[in-house]
Amino acid sequence: RALPQVAAIKPGSGIEMVFDEASKRKSSAAVAFNNEDERVLGDDAYNLAPRLPKRTYVYIKTLLGKAPGSPAVAAMSRLGYPYAFELNKTSSSLAIRQDPSTAYLVEELAAFVLSYAKKISEAHVGAVVRDCVLTVPPFWQASERLPLMRGAGIAG
Repeated sequence: RALPQVAAIKPGSGIEMVFDEASKRKSSAAVAFNNEDERVLGDDAYNLAPRLPKRTYVYIKTLLGKAPGSPAVAAMSRLGYPYAFELNKTSSSLAIRQDPSTAYLVEELAAFVLSYAKKISEAHVGAVVRDCVLTVPPFWQASERLPLMRGAGIAG
């Protein structure tokens, strides 16, 4: 379970850690869809995993830039994740099939997490957030960085 941290820089006040709705500085990078197809994010989404495993997506960062046959995807399948992984022919990106009619690109799921980070940042600073800096591990290759950037573009 990845726990992203968000910090905000407000003019005149320096860098501040952004807390989520539960006053925690780290929240789960999870996306879920409840039984009413409403999107749930953060720790609330992570807590839905035992009840709705096929509708809860965790470890999204691990899947960025991976192909359906990659070792990371195979490891998730071996660990019992109930996802069906496939290659989206339009974007050549990894997609996760939720049901016969619904599949999500990993970039879309990353965008949901980033939009959640933007939402809690805007609540913290009390203004619209227009710019951000995303940090990635130094060992990430371009194949992993580009999907994150596409997700950031989707998130706005």
